[in-house]
Amino acid sequence: MWKGLAIFSGILLLGAAGVNYMTVAQMSTELKLRNEAEKNASDSEAHLKKGSDYRQDNKKALEAATARAQQMNRDLVDAKAKTETVTKKLTSDTATLDDVKKNKDTLDKTLADLGGLKVIVAELEALGAKKTDNTATISNKEAVVSLAHQKEDQTNSVIAAFKKKELMQSSGLMNDSFSGAISGIDPQWGFIMINKGNASSVVKGAKLDVKRGSEKIATIVVTNVQPNSSICDIINGTLATGKTLQPGDRLVINEASSEKNLAAPTAPAPGAPAPEAGGAPAPAPAAPANTPDPFAPAPSAPAETETAPDAAAPMETPAPGN
Repeated sequence: MWKGLAIFSGILLLGAAGVNYMTVAQMSTELKLRNEAEKNASDSEAHLKKGSDYRQDNKKALEAATARAQQMNRDLVDAKAKTETVTKKLTSDTATLDDVKKNKDTLDKTLADLGGLKVIVAELEALGAKKTDNTATISNKEAVVSLAHQKEDQTNSVIAAFKKKELMQSSGLMNDSFSGAISGIDPQWGFIMINKGNASSVVKGAKLDVKRGSEKIATIVVTNVQPNSSICDIINGTLATGKTLQPGDRLVINEASSEKNLAAPTAPAPGAPAPEAGGAPAPAPAAPANTPDPFAPAPSAPAETETAPDAAAPMETPAPGN
């Protein structure tokens, strides 16, 4: 009995396999047909899109052609207007040409009355040569005047520098860029020697701050100036408590002696009277009291007059406690 069942099962399996084969073949055919249908649909859409693009291109081309035609019509109208303008100008130029011809006849007659064109040309050439000579003369004079102005500017600069130097010396002021150092201290008299003199624009009466590092130790005043060194005194009450000055301490300008305190000298008013011979120069209005007249003879060396005293002259001594 089990053999019969096995045979029956085998027959069913074979039948199922045959049905499955036929189903697969049919599905493959249907799939192939569907793919061909989809490709045909895609091709149709592509053809439709191409036709639509072609229609759009034709529409744009038509619009562009219409626009060109309209522009050509406008250009034609403009050309007609320009033609009318040119025609009017030609008529006007013709009338002007007639006037020019009349003027030429009149000019020819005038030239003939003046002796001819050659005579006039010769006279014009002579006038041109004379003008060239006059121009050269004027240029030479202008160069001389310019040179005089340059010399005047240089002289004014020298006078201004001299005034500033004299005023700074008389006011005890020095350049803010000054720097120096203590070179020695006299143990007997107590005065301080520094390593800069009038060769470095040190002036008598200038106040200098003594610094050690960034600390201010004291303020000293210049009492005597030599070419490459100077003598100073400590200003009472400025020495820091518990400090003593030492060689090598750094020196800078005290605010009171800064060149920022220098008042600009006032130039003499135009037409101011010259100083009398042998007399003091008349001070310019609003000028500092010690400002020399720019037209007075300059002293030989104002800065070098602050020299060291003679050996026989007594040296200034600092007050006790300095």
